Amino acid sequence: MNIKKGTVIDVEIEKLAFGGRGIGRVDLDDTKKKYVVFVEGGIPGDKVKASLTKIKKSYGEARLKEVVKPSELRIEPKCKHFGECGGCALQNISYEDQLKIKGEQVKESLEKIGGLLDVKVNPVIPCDDPWNYRNKFEYSFDIDKEGKLNLGFHKKGMRYDLVDLKECYLGPEYVMDLLERLREGVEKGQRDFFARKKIPHKSLYFRIGKNTGEIMINLVVEQDPESSEIEAKIIKQEGEKFLATAQKWTKDKNLNLVSVYLTQIHRKRGQKTQVKEELLWGNPYLKEKMIVQDSADDIELNFQILPQAFFQPNTLQAQKLYKQVLEYADLKGTENVMDLYCGTGTISLFLAKKAKRVVGIEVVEDATKSAEENAKLNSIDNIKFLTGPVEKKLKDFMTTSNTANEHPDLIVVDPPRAGLSPKVVERVCLIHPKKVVYVSCNPTTLARDLAEFIKSGYKLKEVQPVDMFPHTYHIECVSMLTL
Repeated sequence: MNIKKGTVIDVEIEKLAFGGRGIGRVDLDDTKKKYVVFVEGGIPGDKVKASLTKIKKSYGEARLKEVVKPSELRIEPKCKHFGECGGCALQNISYEDQLKIKGEQVKESLEKIGGLLDVKVNPVIPCDDPWNYRNKFEYSFDIDKEGKLNLGFHKKGMRYDLVDLKECYLGPEYVMDLLERLREGVEKGQRDFFARKKIPHKSLYFRIGKNTGEIMINLVVEQDPESSEIEAKIIKQEGEKFLATAQKWTKDKNLNLVSVYLTQIHRKRGQKTQVKEELLWGNPYLKEKMIVQDSADDIELNFQILPQAFFQPNTLQAQKLYKQVLEYADLKGTENVMDLYCGTGTISLFLAKKAKRVVGIEVVEDATKSAEENAKLNSIDNIKFLTGPVEKKLKDFMTTSNTANEHPDLIVVDPPRAGLSPKVVERVCLIHPKKVVYVSCNPTTLARDLAEFIKSGYKLKEVQPVDMFPHTYHIECVSMLTL
């Protein structure tokens, strides 16, 4: 079979790749080797027709054209926007099968990328309720070329086009009710604001305290930094109208609205992005608490969350993730601990409840400031947060602070999707903690980094996947390495 871009192929989907695309193989005329094709929208067991969109030497990419024979795994998705909306990728597979697929993806990454065979990978820890689990949402506003108002998520694979969202099962039902009220308000009199080209991007952020019931709403507007005073005045007026709508809605629904913000973002090529946050009404932060079940007793911590601060989007499942970190850490109260890429300090603070001393390192200054505030809020004083690149801070520690009293017994790492840089792996291994707990949101980079730790003498005890985001391809893992 000779192939080129646009060729329509018949292929059976064998499995899902990490990222959610189906993997199939087709025969080529000039080789006995099967040609790998990634098909967006295919699921294991499907027999499909797909159109090739990209041709590489060792693989191709294709767009699904027709499901000739559907897989036995296929089910009817709950949401009518599934397939068009980019919010979910696996809603047409049962939750039980999603968990199996994600567990298999973790094992395959460890074996094929890390060369790690016979690793103990535990069954994926599921969400108790795989629906309505998110505590943060971003909805965008736009007027399309036909003059129709769209209010919702971005279309799958699209940067600007929106799905006009009428239902969503990732968050509470009452959020959809507010979107409908805003849609009505725009149609009655705010339409010109959302259609203005000088105010190109408008979005609405929700934050919800799953354990406190508090709600924060943030209207975000991106505008030209050189826009006129008239434009700025219009934005402020629309923010006030939005505030009134939000207050009435939450009062009618008997919801605990605590904060309403108007955020203006100014971007200009070659210049640092400016963010101006204005509290229109209420408290400057949302209060949330997290409760982690420890072997001895439950640990409860309080958090104050600002509009731009990172906080795990699935509060209840994050509690299970942190429980696993504490279980692997197995702290007795005498240990020094380092938490790398600590963000706003959630893991650090739980560790500090069980350790002698904790040092958190994070490159984002606002995050470490928030971490320090949350430490004060919880009266935790055996903790210190350092701001700067992890590579540099580890080097500083190795040259100035490597005394017996300060040497870490445990290092916890929770890096971004790109994983650890070679320098970080090298320096962690040179510091030589007795134990490393690796929290990862990407099994492919996790596998690569675990292999490097093993080369340096560490043993991989086990890996525990945790499903933080049902109906998406994402999977978190907690791994335990020991000397």
